[in-house]
Amino acid sequence: MAWPAGRIALSVGRFTEQKNPVALINAFAAAVRADGNEDWTLVFVGEGPMEEAMREAASREGVSEHIVIRPPERDLLPIYNASSVVVLPSLFEGMSNVCLEAAACGRPVAVTRGAGADALIDAGGGWLLEDAPKTLAQGLASVFRSTSSERDDAGRLGQAFVEANNSVARTINTTMALYDRIGDSSAFPWHAG
Repeated sequence: MAWPAGRIALSVGRFTEQKNPVALINAFAAAVRADGNEDWTLVFVGEGPMEEAMREAASREGVSEHIVIRPPERDLLPIYNASSVVVLPSLFEGMSNVCLEAAACGRPVAVTRGAGADALIDAGGGWLLEDAPKTLAQGLASVFRSTSSERDDAGRLGQAFVEANNSVARTINTTMALYDRIGDSSAFPWHAG
């Protein structure tokens, strides 16, 4: 399948209620209609039980020609790099790997508070979207109005944040320090050893 031309809003993950893909399609449709953002395409990469509901929502909203649903990919690097922004409308998450991966690739993110990426957003790595249907659409429209330069700046800030806080070396060192602390039973007085 050929990659779509124009600006790409990318969403990677399982197609489940937690990931909120139907709400994203509805918000995308409203954002496209509100500001004439016909050059945007929403690309989903993943699979899951909501795929048929996603296709129905795209058809109902009249944006099927702007929605691409692709199966999971082993190598997401070229997909992240081809996107203009990575969108994660999750209702709840820990710190999302998708957000970290996108930021590591220098891609800006647009996420709901439930995506667990507040620190990345606070560092300037993208946009925080409200998850109520109307405000999700308004937030997405705002992202679509951003300039390429603004998206590039957010991508660079997000990448710097990930390199400083979530690099492999830092993750290993933090994990090893935690193991060292756990191994020291005096750190946990309630745990008599």
